[in-house]
Amino acid sequence: MTITSVPDKNNEQNIKIYPNPAKDHLAIELPRNSHFSIELFDINGKVLHKSTISNQKTVSLDLSMYRSSMFFIRVISDSNIYYQKVVKAM
Repeated sequence: MTITSVPDKNNEQNIKIYPNPAKDHLAIELPRNSHFSIELFDINGKVLHKSTISNQKTVSLDLSMYRSSMFFIRVISDSNIYYQKVVKAM
């Protein structure tokens, strides 16, 4: 997988990922009553984490096991795919 750019457009699904940069945990706010797949990729496209979420408003992603670097989050719903670049700080 190669990501050459991440579009900065309005987020139709109101997905929020914070803080960015993050230290040990990343919060992902999702719309209610929805089913999502969340994936974390390193800068080489390797999948580091994958989970399926249903009917949860906020999900916490543990980054403590990863070293400081840039990562990509992909959130997939039934109708959209959302990408965001995140940085894990020291």
